[in-house]
Amino acid sequence: LLAASKPSSSRADSKWKIRIVEGPGEGKEFNITNLSNYLNKKVLTIGRHDPGTPFLNDIPVTEGITNYMSVHHGTLECIFKNDIPAWFLRDGQWYEKNGIRGWYLSRNGIKVNDVVIDNFGIELHNNDQIKMGKTIFRIVCE
Repeated sequence: LLAASKPSSSRADSKWKIRIVEGPGEGKEFNITNLSNYLNKKVLTIGRHDPGTPFLNDIPVTEGITNYMSVHHGTLECIFKNDIPAWFLRDGQWYEKNGIRGWYLSRNGIKVNDVVIDNFGIELHNNDQIKMGKTIFRIVCE
């Protein structure tokens, strides 16, 4: 179990990113601070890219030939604590399935630093490692 490290910067102007460090798209980086500001929303969705609905997720991830990552895999939420942004990750997303709206968990779950998280989520910290399907991400806070 990796110990979660503190954000490298505890300022209101901190920039948060999620970077693919293993799997298809390795090296690709999503600046979630800029994306959140651009879209004017504090809740971002992340999941497998679906060519049939290319704008379904705010952060679409191409997985290659596997389907271990769900189309509706996870949700990133920004909450401000004393004007300092803190990001949280929850398993699943809110959507309609078979005519019923609700919170649905992903098929294969999410691990943060090798710990399975659920729909209650976990606060993210600089250098945290996230595993969704066969893709591994790293959180970067500058």
